[in-house]
Amino acid sequence: MMKFSFKSMLSLFIVLIAAAGLMKEKELSAATLQNLKDSTIATVVNQNTEISSKYRFYPEFTSETTVETFGSGWSKKFSNDAADESAAYLAFVPKSDSQKGKQGIIYKNVGLFEGKVMDLKITVLDWDSLKESPANIGYRMNNIGHITQGYRSVKQKWEFIDHENGTAIKVHGYLTVNDIDAVQGVSFTDTQINKFDNLYVTNDDWLKYEHSNGQYTIFESVNGGATNYDKFASFTITFSNQSELTFEWKKMYDYSPSKTRPTPSYETEFISPGQYFSITGTKLARTEAMALEKYINTTSTSEMKLEQENVLTSYKQNFSYELINQVHDEYPEFYFSNYQIKDVVPKGLKIESINIYDKDQKDVSSLFDAKNSGNTVLLQAKSTSLEKSSFYGNTYRVEIKVVPVSLNELNKLAENDVIEWKNTASNKINGVTRNSNTTTTKLYRRNVTENHMDKTEGKTIVTNSNKMFDGESYSYIPKMDLTYKWNNTAYPYSPESTDKQEGTIKGKDITVNFEYTHPIINLGFKKIQIYTDKSDKGLPVKLQYAVGLLGNSEGWDTKKVDIIINNKDTNKQVVNETFTVNELKNTVELKIPTSTLKVDDKANYEAQILPKDKGNVFIQEEKEKISTIGYTSSEEQLNMKAADVETTIYRGVIMTEREIGEEIKKYYETLTLPTLKHDPVKSGYGIDLTKQITYKNDLKMLLNLIKSQYIVDNRLIDSYVDYPQKDNKANINAVTQSIKINDDTLQQVVTLPKVYIEEKTGAVFSEGQKLASDARIQYKLKNGGNKLYVPIWLDKLGEYDIQFSSLEQIGVNQVSFHIQDSITVNAYMYGTIGSDTINKDEILIEPVDPENPYPDGLPKGWTEDDLSWFIE
Repeated sequence: MMKFSFKSMLSLFIVLIAAAGLMKEKELSAATLQNLKDSTIATVVNQNTEISSKYRFYPEFTSETTVETFGSGWSKKFSNDAADESAAYLAFVPKSDSQKGKQGIIYKNVGLFEGKVMDLKITVLDWDSLKESPANIGYRMNNIGHITQGYRSVKQKWEFIDHENGTAIKVHGYLTVNDIDAVQGVSFTDTQINKFDNLYVTNDDWLKYEHSNGQYTIFESVNGGATNYDKFASFTITFSNQSELTFEWKKMYDYSPSKTRPTPSYETEFISPGQYFSITGTKLARTEAMALEKYINTTSTSEMKLEQENVLTSYKQNFSYELINQVHDEYPEFYFSNYQIKDVVPKGLKIESINIYDKDQKDVSSLFDAKNSGNTVLLQAKSTSLEKSSFYGNTYRVEIKVVPVSLNELNKLAENDVIEWKNTASNKINGVTRNSNTTTTKLYRRNVTENHMDKTEGKTIVTNSNKMFDGESYSYIPKMDLTYKWNNTAYPYSPESTDKQEGTIKGKDITVNFEYTHPIINLGFKKIQIYTDKSDKGLPVKLQYAVGLLGNSEGWDTKKVDIIINNKDTNKQVVNETFTVNELKNTVELKIPTSTLKVDDKANYEAQILPKDKGNVFIQEEKEKISTIGYTSSEEQLNMKAADVETTIYRGVIMTEREIGEEIKKYYETLTLPTLKHDPVKSGYGIDLTKQITYKNDLKMLLNLIKSQYIVDNRLIDSYVDYPQKDNKANINAVTQSIKINDDTLQQVVTLPKVYIEEKTGAVFSEGQKLASDARIQYKLKNGGNKLYVPIWLDKLGEYDIQFSSLEQIGVNQVSFHIQDSITVNAYMYGTIGSDTINKDEILIEPVDPENPYPDGLPKGWTEDDLSWFIE
């Protein structure tokens, strides 16, 4: 018998089981039919027949399989009232031809092919019902099976789908159709037949076939009965590179003895009776032992993604080698004599665990003897396991969980910055060793470059390089010790950001850039000056800076800095102003606000420079801050008694300054005042109150005339002199007699206003009265000088108050003075009879004859003219 050759490849084995119909029909004459085993499309197996291991794929229902439908009208059906879930179906009753090609079922996760999880999608393309009212078309929910009720044929397409993305996959596969009896059959078009590689039958096969209208129909013709295990009622097909197959499931009523048709109707509530179609994974001949398939899995077991090549994302990444071996279902005569799996895990990987699972993901490690050593995995199936049918028709998955070793060891294994782990496993079945495909896992080592860049000049300061594996963590911070050289002086670079740059190596080289700016300005304090002033005006501050340029950088003059002044005694900020560097080239004048000041106070003030851009403005640590003491005007009232001191001296600070690196220097103003101390006087005599006021100012400022006044008891004032009065005292403004300014010193001589003495009467008049021709002036006035004349006829001898006071506040410290003194009048100009001071009185008056005042002769030296004047 000729062996028919098919073109396409597909790794799926399907066994279609056709359950016997309910209706018994009479046999037709066998002589009119052709035996399938004698056809050109069939190959008859014998003891030496071995089906190639390339036909790997067979859609099998496992514990991982789920079912869903598409189209309309689907419902859950049972074969009887018992509602046996193990025999439940999803079925629909066709309502319209428009449903054709739109109804179907998907069995999800029915096996693996080349590491891909596969789905089986079945689409019902057409149907030919023998009844006016069609009955159920159904599919098993817990197995891959099919049933129809009262149909001549149901045409369907089986597609092999990638579970992950839903695309069709070309596979190498097989399937066996069995239990074909009771005039049930399967039809394939010539095109479909030509896509099969082989169609196998046994020598005792009872199946017939007919070929008409471009279609082969394989069926049972005598209405016989068979079981799922009868080889004579089965055939096996193999195919390559096929993503689908199309066939019709038929009931060959034309071959029934009296062409008996189904009863008029079916009870569609139940799925039985009907024509059942099933598949099995048992082939009609021995299967060539299959080599292992080896994969890499980096995901969880429930969501496995099998790959033959991969790149680890981390040197710490766990993964597993998955050794998958399909052991197809076999008849007992084909059971294995031995079965072994071996793998040597590459150096640089450490085995964490080894487990063996079956197609239902059940751990079946107990079926094997483990003879592992180090990184060598050797699993030997027990002889008792190989003798059991349950060992066959299974898919074994050896899971070897591994993890890379330490970084130190990995670095030794890297070549050209990559570790490449190639691994090939093997199995030995019936003494024949077969190698698996080779898997490749790579772990890359990346370049990590750390650049420190001069942003100012656009150049690299320093670069460091390192090598790190994917998954390693890196962490870098800017350097704080980089320096910029200018004129043999090192200036610090300032990072643009102090943020840490960190992360994990993820599949590419890493470059970490830190940008720095170097100073373009060398800035620092030179001097601070704080001038004394009144608290309600604020304290003037003058700051001088040293401004130096580094290089030929532009834009330096617009860089901004904050100038801050803090009161160190109170730890409070009193001034904060912003300036450009260009403004700092000149003396900066600020003012400590009045709100922070009080009269006659001092505080330690510290000025500080804070650049807005620290990277561009360099401030030497010793020039960043400068401090000095600030004074407010004392506004002191100097109240003194002349009897207590000879000279009054006031000394106050008018300015302090400090230069960088120097001690505080203080500048003063000094006021020197004389006391009034006078000797006792007699009435009628003038007293010279002329005084010299000396004002010295270290800053050579405020060398202005000092206004002062004499305050004299009215009893010492001649009745005619006109002075301003207050509290029975004359307020006599002093007049400046002379001024001498020598550099930093003012010497001012003050005295009383000039007065005039009237002849004959001795009355005293002021210059103003003289100029105004006061009506009381009767006789000629003589210049009395700048003196205070005690009235001749003073009512009472004794001590009289006299004061010398400032009219305005003096100097920076705004001081004023008030000197209390007294004049003692101890005798009269004219002595009188009964005078208590007759021995002190200046002139003794005696009565004379006006006609002959000198009867004894003229006084010595007198002339007659003198006598005439006297008599007048």
